[in-house]
Amino acid sequence: MRRLAQNLILSLFSILVCAALVEAFFRVLDRAPEEPSPEATGPTAEHYRFNGYHPLLGYDGLPSARGRFHGRTVTHNSLGNRGPEAAFAKPAGVRRVVVMGDSQAWGYGVGDDETIPAQLARLLEQGGGARWEVLNLGVGGYGTDQAFLKYLVQGARYSPDVVVLTVFKNDPVENAHTVYWGVEKPRFYVEDGRLCLGNVPPARAPGWPNNRLLADREPSLRIPGTQLDLARSATARFFMRREWLPSLLARDDSGLAAVREQVGCIRNREAYDGDGMEILERLVTELARITARQGARLVLVFVPRSKDVEDPSLPAYYDGAAAAFRAQGIPFVDLRQRLAAPAAGGVSSFLPNDPHLSAAGSGIAAAALRDCLLKAQGPCD
Repeated sequence: MRRLAQNLILSLFSILVCAALVEAFFRVLDRAPEEPSPEATGPTAEHYRFNGYHPLLGYDGLPSARGRFHGRTVTHNSLGNRGPEAAFAKPAGVRRVVVMGDSQAWGYGVGDDETIPAQLARLLEQGGGARWEVLNLGVGGYGTDQAFLKYLVQGARYSPDVVVLTVFKNDPVENAHTVYWGVEKPRFYVEDGRLCLGNVPPARAPGWPNNRLLADREPSLRIPGTQLDLARSATARFFMRREWLPSLLARDDSGLAAVREQVGCIRNREAYDGDGMEILERLVTELARITARQGARLVLVFVPRSKDVEDPSLPAYYDGAAAAFRAQGIPFVDLRQRLAAPAAGGVSSFLPNDPHLSAAGSGIAAAALRDCLLKAQGPCD
């Protein structure tokens, strides 16, 4: 019995040593930084933590992701969108708002209950009358092109009554690139007068998790009575991120079929050119046509730069686009005048040394949107 006990202890010790060596080996082999610097090739810290590769959009929100970002809690639902769960089927008697856009819509630097969609939902609920549901489909870093495609892939499936698209200063720049924020993305261009989609599928950038298995299924191999979860080990992460995972675990959710129904020209080319603001205007016009045919109303939100708010004499980056959309009858909310008024308690409408709206600024945007949505029709500015 003594010899048996000694052999068991020796065997256990050997297993622990081998496991430690294996873990150390995979930690070195697969040591992708948890938060790569923005200057590094590959996704930024924000994108790496909350987004994953998408074969059409370039990247999309990671399902069930949760973490702290800029001191605020960020929570994604099971489809990778910020906010509570929502089935595609719209409940009877509910008016549904789908908010598309970039980090201003997603809520960069603000908490889950401080985003524009979250505050808009509360304001609409306070108004009584119709029941409203506001869904946040914004993704940090998206250009107008990716937001447009995400609406076709996912947003339209929610059968919205209103589609809100936020517009920010870097959208035209992002529209004019196939690589931005360190990752590849799809790109629209104009050929023979028509809008075409190219760079599909975008190449996977270095640094992305190779699949969504960890986020989708949230596996747990926690040792009872301890805080040790083997599923979070470097060894488990290495194998769960491999490209050769069984095909049964994969799913084809690129949505290219839905895009083909609305975009008649999908063709890659060696080089791309074109003006990003022209692409923005064309995509908004096309989105207005699509949403109207689906029985929804498109409303734009122009988010100004802080210097536009501080000095109203400066021309805003969106002045030309706003004039074009007004001529087309596409309603929009111009936040420039609203943000110029001091927020409650003198709190800044923008984050410190950052162009993103603060919780107070997001509240101002939500109030402006509420006023617009409660109007039956006509301009909102």
